[in-house]
Amino acid sequence: MLEDETDDGVPLLVKMTLPECSFFKALAAFNNRIAYANISNDIQVPYSTASISPRNPYLSKKRKLVFSSKYPCIIEDEQEPSSANISPKAVDEEKLYFSNDTKKDYLRVILKNLRSLTWTRVAVCFDSLGYMRFLSHEQIVAKRPFMYGNDGVVQHLLDHFVIDTE
Repeated sequence: MLEDETDDGVPLLVKMTLPECSFFKALAAFNNRIAYANISNDIQVPYSTASISPRNPYLSKKRKLVFSSKYPCIIEDEQEPSSANISPKAVDEEKLYFSNDTKKDYLRVILKNLRSLTWTRVAVCFDSLGYMRFLSHEQIVAKRPFMYGNDGVVQHLLDHFVIDTE
């Protein structure tokens, strides 16, 4: 929410994304970074936040979702290219990003800095789970065993977990 302010008035989350910060350096040290994002029904972490994107391309009703046969909740088409390839420079130039948000300047800094790293984005949708879809956040983080109506995210994560032995 970017409400906390440090001594210099800059929220901690913004500081954590600065390239000179130890948090950012630790994140940059990973060879692979995967961001899992619910396309809908996640009120705790909206798609744009989870996917490090300025907008949700899945809000269009015209878009046909193609699901993975192996992971039923994973959408095969990662993102439309216009959203997937936003460069850090483009974030600076695009004044429409977060234009209606009072914290837009901070949000643009965060987006720009995190976009300087390479990410694999995985779109997730739990709409097939009926009323459980309203607990999409709980589903994606696999927080409670009784709620794992769909372990596709956990299995996808396990299948894509890479251990570098060098």
